[in-house]
Amino acid sequence: MNFEDLLASEKDWWNFWNTAHRSEDGRDLASTELFGIVASIVKTLDTGTQKRVLEIGCGTGTLSRRLEFSRYRGIDFSPAAIEVARSKASIVSEPIGVNPPIYEVGDIHNCDWTFCIRADAAQPGQWV
Repeated sequence: MNFEDLLASEKDWWNFWNTAHRSEDGRDLASTELFGIVASIVKTLDTGTQKRVLEIGCGTGTLSRRLEFSRYRGIDFSPAAIEVARSKASIVSEPIGVNPPIYEVGDIHNCDWTFCIRADAAQPGQWV
């Protein structure tokens, strides 16, 4: 199996996972706890009045719905996840002066980044 076939297979799996298990917030207790920890860490960061957030691997946007931000952009390579995130965002009213979140399909596999860092796990007392 070549890289393109593996990547297509991975996308198919994530599309299934995001529509079957992440279409509703709170169904996955481990992820719910993780998102709570990350959101509490982000809330403690003093950035002045602006919190501009870029989340790589945003999935269905669950974390974004727990954050306070002035701008948010979520990137995921699962089109199904982005569709769910956009659908959920369309029914949430943002406070005045806050831009609605932006979710987009993006694939970092074929980019020429020197570093791409993503926090997959957070523990109390650790930075993400």
